[in-house]
Formats: sequence, structure tokens, C-alpha cells
Amino acid sequence: MNKDKLISETVLIAVMSAAAAVGRIAFAALPYVKPTTAIVIITGLALGKKAGLLTGMFAALISNFYFGQGLWTPFQMAAWGIIGLLAGCMNKFDFDSKIGAVTAAAFGAVSAYAYGFMMNLFYIGFYIRPLTVASVLAALGASLLMDSVHAVSTVVFLLLLTRIWLRKLRRIQVKLINGDPA
Repeated sequence: MNKDKLISETVLIAVMSAAAAVGRIAFAALPYVKPTTAIVIITGLALGKKAGLLTGMFAALISNFYFGQGLWTPFQMAAWGIIGLLAGCMNKFDFDSKIGAVTAAAFGAVSAYAYGFMMNLFYIGFYIRPLTVASVLAALGASLLMDSVHAVSTVVFLLLLTRIWLRKLRRIQVKLINGDPA
């Protein structure tokens, strides 16, 4: 990979990470409504596994400078990073169509619940005492409403943003990273 291509790719990942972090901060007044998951998914779909992984990880790290760093930060980084990586595995499919946007939205709903489950593992491992089946089920049940709000908001953001952002990101990728002057 040549130097210019590497710089262009790095800048694009940084921009998408910042967009995901700022999106999370901008919606802080609405608990669990965050475009971060959608932006990480769109990045993975448009730019691939590595970009999705890095965007997810950096979005959590950057936004937690506002929300506060803690033991949960690596778990958030891993959760959003895995979501971006998995979205990147699907970047060969056509998500520019209406059906593709709905498919991305369905993946987003599943991803939001997966993110919630991964964060629940952190919560259960670090905060639930005594650790019993009942206490684990209570913790998982208590987060179901919050995870559902996150899933619905992710679906809405994906339905609104997927087609437009994918076109723009792919154009940027072709123009800057692949070097096509068109």
C-alpha cells in the first residue's frame, strides 16, 4: 500500500470515528438513542472490515473522553469494533437499494442487541454479586428496554443514512484511496 493511499484511508477512518463519537455525544440527552452503531455499520459496509473495526473502537474511545473513561471502555471498544468488523464482512453485497437498506437495518437491530449483551457481560462480571442465575437473568431483563430503544434508534438511523452515506463513502474511496480522478 502506498503512502498516499494509507494516509487517505487513515483520514477517512478518523473522520468516520469522529462522526460516530460526535453522534453519540449529540444524542446524549436521549438515553440509548445513538447513531454510533449505525455509523460504525455503514463504515464497515462501505470501507470493509478493518475500517469498521477501527471506527467502532475509536468511536467508543473518543466519545468516552466526554462521557468518562472506565473499565467499560474496552468492552465498548470491543463491542462496536466487532459490529464494524462483521459489517465489513458484508461489504461485498449491494446495500444501495431499498432492500439493501432494510437488510442493513435488520443487521443493525441484531447488532444493537448484541452490543447490549456484550455490555451486560461486563456489568454482570464486574458488578453483580452474588452471581446467581436469578441475578444474571434480572440484570439481562433490566436492560431489555434500553437495548430495545438502542435497536430501534439504530434501525431508524440506518434507514435514513445507509443509501446516502454508502454512495458518498464509496465515491470518496474510489477517488481518494483507489486514485481514480473521476
